[in-house]
Amino acid sequence: MSMEHSDCLIWDGRRCRLLTRPLGAYRVTWVVEDDRLYISSLDATPVSEFFPESPGRVPAAWYSGTLRVAEGERLAEPPASGPEYERETLLVLDKGSVVAQAQVTWKLLGGE
Repeated sequence: MSMEHSDCLIWDGRRCRLLTRPLGAYRVTWVVEDDRLYISSLDATPVSEFFPESPGRVPAAWYSGTLRVAEGERLAEPPASGPEYERETLLVLDKGSVVAQAQVTWKLLGGE
């Protein structure tokens, strides 16, 4: 999935590729700031076009789940039967708040 077809996350001053798509068909730019999740744009349209009362971004307080953030080198093209990237950061959210995070490092076996 190329960056133009995936959701992206702005987090810790970085623009990251999301492997999770919480809004399915919509391409979303998400922002995590002060451990809170926000929607910044939908399908490259500023969120203020959809929510004029919330200029800039909309809190995603409805979202509970895990966001998978791709990091490191790409290991495989989707659909891959194994990991797609060297590392993933998992952000666990409850009602739009980051409650935990973990990093997974994948190592391919049997190769070089």
